[in-house]
Amino acid sequence: MDVSVLVPVYNTAAYLNQCLASIAHSSLSMEIICLNDGSTDESLEVMQHAAKRDTRIAIIDKDNEGYGATLNKGLAIAQGRYIAIIEPDDYLEGDMLSALFELAGKNDFPDVVKSAYWQVDDSGSQKSHCSYWGRIKTVGEPIQIEEAPLLLRYHPSIWSAIYRREFLIESGITFVEASGAGWADNPFLIETMFKAKSIVYTDDSFYCYRDGRIGSSTASIGDYRVPFDRWNEMTDIL
Repeated sequence: MDVSVLVPVYNTAAYLNQCLASIAHSSLSMEIICLNDGSTDESLEVMQHAAKRDTRIAIIDKDNEGYGATLNKGLAIAQGRYIAIIEPDDYLEGDMLSALFELAGKNDFPDVVKSAYWQVDDSGSQKSHCSYWGRIKTVGEPIQIEEAPLLLRYHPSIWSAIYRREFLIESGITFVEASGAGWADNPFLIETMFKAKSIVYTDDSFYCYRDGRIGSSTASIGDYRVPFDRWNEMTDIL
């Protein structure tokens, strides 16, 4: 199997159909693992209807544990050569997964294949390039993070990439298990980028990230200790 797509779902029923439909058109050999983290809206029903239309969709329905613990369950059961993470309130334009997997094949299957992405408003009607688009000089060739440090400077966009599953296993990379979203993407970004022996980057943009959506995990901080906890963990990784 080429790619395992992990979709961690919590109360995003309004966006989930668009998200899953944008993944499903990929021509790759793939599985789409939807991880329902105790949603209290209609998210589970949306996933179940999607799974009837596409046999590649598998649903893991479980109690609420938070973003990191949920994705770790997905990592534990994924079978693909590469792992992709797609947020349930975002969507893809074009076949990102096929394009990144093709780029991986052209470069001897590196640890990480990373792309630029689009920042979109809640309706998706306005979009702009991400902050590092056009600023990474080593495009389409294997590098290490020292050659493209701008990938670390801006938003921890772990979802605009695919990760070689054996690299994650051999490096012991998992998500921090904190309550809620817990900013668990930040340590994952640092650990994957610094432990990767080969990263291939492309300026092609496929992923549409809803920036500043009301109700999203980034819209507010409930506990101001959380970013400091993640900062300490990232320092430990470094």
